[in-house]
Amino acid sequence: MIRLPTLAPHTFSSHANAVQRDHADTNGCAISRVATDRLRPGAAQNKQVRERRSGRDRTIIALTADTIPAHHSKSLPAQLNSRWRVADDPRQWILQKRKGQHRSKSSGWLSRSFCATRSALLRCIREYCGNVDAESLNPIENLPETHLEWRRSKGN
Repeated sequence: MIRLPTLAPHTFSSHANAVQRDHADTNGCAISRVATDRLRPGAAQNKQVRERRSGRDRTIIALTADTIPAHHSKSLPAQLNSRWRVADDPRQWILQKRKGQHRSKSSGWLSRSFCATRSALLRCIREYCGNVDAESLNPIENLPETHLEWRRSKGN
């Protein structure tokens, strides 16, 4: 059970269902305090309800037919070694590790990291892949800085 922070006592208007939304917790959610006429008379209890703050900044990416193909290409920018490879989807490069046993119902690969920039991809390769041949890293080092630039250069 999640405990909400204790709020200072507050007086409500005479209306039985008055709602005040002036308190906010650290998660960016507004806390509404609702006083109802069902509470015991004289009790200093208020029901607390979590609500999303309406003024919160959100970034929305427009997905159009020009930016995402109907079926993303299963292109393989690089095979790093026998257990690791780099694949891509419409938004990022994916660092994948081979599963233990390949079965017909699965691809045989686990996605480990999702990287939108070349520098993040190289960092993840250093951290997770172990020994990688320099020739295998050549295609990764020659990629554009962002996945979007790489996608545009391919014409997708």
